Amino acid sequence: KEFRTGDFNEQVIPSGYLSPEFDYIALGHYHKKTEVTKNAFYSGSTEHLSFKEAGEEKGFLEIDTSSNEVRFIPLKVRGMEDLGVINCDSMNPDEITGEVVKRLRNAGTEGKILRVILKGIGRSTYKGLDFHSIRKEASNALHFELSYELKEMEQELAGRGSIGSLVEEWKEYISKVPVETEREEIEKLALKYLSEVSQ
Repeated sequence: KEFRTGDFNEQVIPSGYLSPEFDYIALGHYHKKTEVTKNAFYSGSTEHLSFKEAGEEKGFLEIDTSSNEVRFIPLKVRGMEDLGVINCDSMNPDEITGEVVKRLRNAGTEGKILRVILKGIGRSTYKGLDFHSIRKEASNALHFELSYELKEMEQELAGRGSIGSLVEEWKEYISKVPVETEREEIEKLALKYLSEVSQ
């Protein structure tokens, strides 16, 4: 099994390097408390660092090298809760606002890190939300994230628009860059890749 966080240029060490001759091997960077071998552990992070970790117990490891006992010491950390997905397809702005406020109220916001995801919401519907009421309800939270996923048709249209503008940006950029040789070939190759991305 591999323990990755998804960071760019992340390094993975083969488990064969974790020699049983060591009393204890402290592994880092992976945020979840995990026993890899009998003498190698990830202690995990002492705080929730992403919503993937919502609900996970956080703490540190106490190691007794004379007895090889490893004990997890839990910490009382600020709460992180993912309050779920609201399917917005058939809802109007007032209904969505009411549902967000209800979820915040039921969770209790004091000092917490919270998130609600709005799925399948149209741009005009999103703009019609009562953000003042939502912010007021979330005012005691340490952090509140209101994420949204556009309706599929609007995502497609937005994607087409962004690729089109990217092509124009590239043409404008390359026209101003001093290229000594093969300008035409560079332009053609770049436009080929951009058109493939848009398909």
